Amino acid sequence: MPITVKTPASPAVVVTPEGVGAWSIETGGEAAHAARAVCLHTESERPLGFALLGATVEGKAALLKAMATG
Repeated sequence: MPITVKTPASPAVVVTPEGVGAWSIETGGEAAHAARAVCLHTESERPLGFALLGATVEGKAALLKAMATG
């Protein structure tokens, strides 16, 4: 279940991983307060959990779908 923090300055969504995996972290880009961290299963590369900050929260639905269909 996603945990959503709705702040005007920097919204955040966190889904704790449902297992052990490798984290991939992307920061910056054009948005000053944006970061995306995804925990992927080491063999299948299916998302196990994620943390999104700022503009990257728009990717929440796609990540949740990928976790469910994995």
